[in-house]
Amino acid sequence: RELRFKIEYKDQTERITIFDNESIRQLKLKIAEKLHVSSNRQQFTNWISKHYDDQVCVV
Repeated sequence: RELRFKIEYKDQTERITIFDNESIRQLKLKIAEKLHVSSNRQQFTNWISKHYDDQVCVV
């Protein structure tokens, strides 16, 4: 199953699609590729779960 994210950073908005078996790290890498923000500087807000690490699958 595909998951679609709307990523907002400064004045940019990007839509990123990943599969539900991909990890948080893979999502962060795609964000870094599109928005040029390194993964260690990314912070996710409005997530139900506040505890996640790079190895956790998105779903």
